Amino acid sequence: MMTGKELTYRYPGAVQPALQQATVTLPPGQITALIGPNGSGKSTLLRCLTGTLTPQQGTVWLQNRPLQHLPARQRAQRIAVVQQANQDQPLLTVEEIVRLGRTPFHRLWSSWTTADQHAVEQALANTGLTDLADQSYTALSGGQQQRVWLAMALAQKPAVLFLDEPTTYLDIHYQLGLLQTLRQLSRTQGLTVGLILHDLNQVLQFADRTYCVQAGRIVAGGKTVTVLTPALIRDVFQVEAKLISGTLALH
Repeated sequence: MMTGKELTYRYPGAVQPALQQATVTLPPGQITALIGPNGSGKSTLLRCLTGTLTPQQGTVWLQNRPLQHLPARQRAQRIAVVQQANQDQPLLTVEEIVRLGRTPFHRLWSSWTTADQHAVEQALANTGLTDLADQSYTALSGGQQQRVWLAMALAQKPAVLFLDEPTTYLDIHYQLGLLQTLRQLSRTQGLTVGLILHDLNQVLQFADRTYCVQAGRIVAGGKTVTVLTPALIRDVFQVEAKLISGTLALH
């Protein structure tokens, strides 16, 4: 379980906080989506939750411990982050990249263990990459490459997995495949998943819980089906919406 309570963050030199008194809960075994217009504070909230930013007010709690009290190495072991459509093109094989996910568990000169190898093999299997383990990363499609970064994060065996706009630049087939993988992992492994998404229909289909951020404040939060109302979409995104057979029609 991860919670952020009354989180406020102001960037250096800014007049107004980018995030104000935000409270969120990310339960284990569920996907929690952060939505809102560009510049609303979603990414700032995510960075506070991951520990990349330290809020000036409020506290992030991970498994009943303040995140700021955890040593950096323990944070890295418990929290994994997949950044927005990684543009790096490392000259490594798929497995070599995924093995990097075990870095937080190793000190200088420590040996590779059976547990490390099992974690890597399981991460490859969970993301459908076992048969591509020896392939060069640069030879993969965009969807396959994004799965490599997800596998690297999963190799950490984290308690919490964050993804920053993971479907950006992916074809719709790969978007849905990635989100289906995340849903399966959250259900079967009890993984806590938090992610930023822009496609509201994908949020409705895959997210158990949703928090809507507007002008740095949480304006709605809870079960996705109760948050994504036509009224909220009109007020926050300035578009009209109708829910038809479980799908949002936007106009």
